[in-house]
Amino acid sequence: MSLHSAPTIFSLTLRALSRYPDRLAFKWRDSELTYAATLKMIGRMQHVLRTQAMKPGQRLALLTANRADAWCIGIAAQGLGITTTWLHPMGAIQAHCFQLEDADVSAVLIDASNYLARGAEIAAHMPGLKVFTLGASPYGIDILSLAEHSP
Repeated sequence: MSLHSAPTIFSLTLRALSRYPDRLAFKWRDSELTYAATLKMIGRMQHVLRTQAMKPGQRLALLTANRADAWCIGIAAQGLGITTTWLHPMGAIQAHCFQLEDADVSAVLIDASNYLARGAEIAAHMPGLKVFTLGASPYGIDILSLAEHSP
């Protein structure tokens, strides 16, 4: 068996989520997601990433709180062959920009509810970087809004 053959984290995740569709995958203050709903969200996120010209081999950085939708985007990206890297929420702007440049990141995902100001700093320091947001912001593409209208 080859070192790089299946199963992948993506395929194992899909298998686990498919096995028990009615089980609760995520629960937070005012909502929850079943395994089946999580699978659907991953599919919608993949659709959005593809329509936003993200391609296999590209890199997506994430600066988010511990959120179900952020986890789904990370899994969706892996399934498309997009590499992910997480930015530390306590990192300085210089550290974030260095990591984004050093990793040759194509796009960054910012949690607008928790890191709106840092996202604005990143967008200002790196004007050529594609910025996605979880929620509306004055500087990025709201990936949640696009996912709501995805098939």
